[in-house]
Amino acid sequence: MKSIFSAVFVLLSSFLFAQNKSDVKGTVRTSDGQPAYNVHVRLKNTNKVTIADATGTYMFKNIDAGFYTIVTSYVGLEPRETPIEVKSNETTVVPEIILNENSTSLQEIIVTGERNKLSEKESNYVSRMPLKNLENPQAYSIVNARIIEQQVLTNFDDALKSAAGVVSGGSQPGVRSYSYLRGFDEQAFFRNGKMLGNWTENDMANIDYIEVIKGPSGTLFGGHGRANYGGVVNRITKKPFDTWGGNVSLTSGNYAFNRLTADINTPLAKDGSLLGRVNTAYRKEKSFQDYGWAESFFIAPAFSYKASNKLTLTLEADLFKIKGTERPFVSATGITSTDQLNEISNVSFTTNEIIYNKQSSILAVDAVYTISDNWSSTTSYAYSYSLYAPDYTSVFINGNMAERSVGYARYDYDYTSVQQYFNGDFKVGGLRNRLLVGLDYLGERGIYAGGSALYDTFDYHNVAPYLTEQDFDTTIVSATPWKGVEESDRYSIYASNVLDITSQLHVMASVRYEYFKTKTPSTTKINANDSAYTFNQGAWTPKLGIVYEVLPSRLSVFGNYMGGTKNINNFMRNDGAGNGVFQKAVAERATQWEIGIKSVLVDDRFSFMASYFDITVDNRLRSDPTNPLFNLQDGTQENKGFEVEFFGNPVAGLNIMAGYANLDAKYTNGTNEGKHVAFTPKNTVNYWLSYTFQQGEIKGLGFGFGGNYRSDSYLTTENLVEIPAVHTLHATVFYEQEKYRIAVKADNLTNETYWSNFLSPQAPRIIRGSLTVKF
Repeated sequence: MKSIFSAVFVLLSSFLFAQNKSDVKGTVRTSDGQPAYNVHVRLKNTNKVTIADATGTYMFKNIDAGFYTIVTSYVGLEPRETPIEVKSNETTVVPEIILNENSTSLQEIIVTGERNKLSEKESNYVSRMPLKNLENPQAYSIVNARIIEQQVLTNFDDALKSAAGVVSGGSQPGVRSYSYLRGFDEQAFFRNGKMLGNWTENDMANIDYIEVIKGPSGTLFGGHGRANYGGVVNRITKKPFDTWGGNVSLTSGNYAFNRLTADINTPLAKDGSLLGRVNTAYRKEKSFQDYGWAESFFIAPAFSYKASNKLTLTLEADLFKIKGTERPFVSATGITSTDQLNEISNVSFTTNEIIYNKQSSILAVDAVYTISDNWSSTTSYAYSYSLYAPDYTSVFINGNMAERSVGYARYDYDYTSVQQYFNGDFKVGGLRNRLLVGLDYLGERGIYAGGSALYDTFDYHNVAPYLTEQDFDTTIVSATPWKGVEESDRYSIYASNVLDITSQLHVMASVRYEYFKTKTPSTTKINANDSAYTFNQGAWTPKLGIVYEVLPSRLSVFGNYMGGTKNINNFMRNDGAGNGVFQKAVAERATQWEIGIKSVLVDDRFSFMASYFDITVDNRLRSDPTNPLFNLQDGTQENKGFEVEFFGNPVAGLNIMAGYANLDAKYTNGTNEGKHVAFTPKNTVNYWLSYTFQQGEIKGLGFGFGGNYRSDSYLTTENLVEIPAVHTLHATVFYEQEKYRIAVKADNLTNETYWSNFLSPQAPRIIRGSLTVKF
């Protein structure tokens, strides 16, 4: 640990020796003299890449003196190379670069490239610093806006299926996202890098792209009380831009599905200093089961204000409301496979009279301040409130009989997130450093209550007796109630530095300290805490990584060692005489080591990522084999495997996306030693192929085809009930022009009957059509 701190201290202090740099700027124009907007500009044999703005202007900052080559490029564009000389402490003005293409042909190239580029995965949110994918020692996937558009994705969990290795939990749309990453459960709590708590997942209408960051990510994102050892799902929202534009879209399909969305963006000040954007959506649908419906409304305004050349403020809000029929909670005994329940996959065991309500609101403010050419400050505040209040049914199947219970619940959660971090980009002794130093605060306040009672028992092969709202109210009176309170605060400090030992060798060293405080009110005394469930706990989390660019900006190899923690208060142990006593727990801890390669080849037409990982978890609670009423904290788990992700654009208009993951997740010590972790298939595959005609009268016509495969897994940790393998196919046909887009999408083409985690039945074939009008 001392060596880690020493390394971090050296990297943190290195900014004291920063050296002066030179700037490089220039313009790119088309053959007819127009600005070449959106063209890629790169300093050859370096990691410096930028994009020409609306005036065709580009700039590189902090460049060492020497001879370089400027490369202008884009998929489908003839690359141009321009040699330059950069002198110390002087701004180098590059002679104007004139492309062979005129403004019309360039625009067609850019529109086609933007429309078809499914592989784009650069994001500053992944590492909270400007670190390109090939420089990052961590594996991650991006489900970007083009994938969302091509696949007509309206459900968050469906969107995650496009990321290699992700196993969707099959959650009810609009209620809660639930997926598995590298064999660990993960929920989409993060929004623009800030955790916003339970039941704050919103409509896809405001999603720009989704980051699926692989492996224990406690150093940057914290432990937040949940075992996010497989990774983090971070949803990135749409931001205002500086021109008028937007779209209105209507999607309709079977099961009475109708969804209307609007995306409107406009400058609010003549000088472009104030920008506004609003996304909104209304949805109504029925269930594929005999009963069930949902209706939701969502609106998300966003504003950006450039207060000065150095300060930019962003204000965002989300408001979401949904009501409908809750899917039943199903459990069963005496079965060995979920397929044995296929005959009731379309049975809801409830009625349209038993409904749930959910609402959430989010307010987020970000202030980005440029301190100097080398330093910037980001200050963020976010508050979220969520209410989830379901009336529901649950069913226990035993033999031929079904025991149906009714229940109610109410969950109120408030989360407050405050972040302050600084980014530095400087050199020490000729070596480049990219430094991140930050502080986080996360406060959680939650109140929950509920109860359930047995309603009836019947032969489930017959139609379930109808359940009215009056029947529900009469039965719930006898429910056994439960309630609770959650109140916690997390304080963190972290630092991360990427040191470029050479222009191709990057070393990352990071560390985080998180202090967790939680308290539970006493059930017997007013204004007092229950000492058994009130505790403080601190934990260190390291992250080390190395990247070597074998081919600069084209091919890199990487390795990492990362950690994550989960806070555990105490547990009841055997005192040796058969009596239970409280034992103070230590934090559960996960560590991962990983090696892999990343590549972007042939003018960005092909990208590839492959990695092997090994995650071990220590300090898990497990049942005491001498007495199941007590626990021990010596359980261990190991999840290991490899992932492969590929994107290809071999010819204009043709795009290929494919992912494969192999996972071996087992308990290595404890009650279920040697058993596979539940809900973790050994093999998962995702793939998607699309083609858009580029010329002639059918220009803009396209089609897509793909699928998702997962091998068999287990419903329980005892490995007694199997979830069989399933392969679902999907297809779309679309026609896109400058002002509109028409698409028809079919999911689960072969009409597979299958179950997801927690005995959740999944929808049969779904067909939907959409019309989008752009302006």
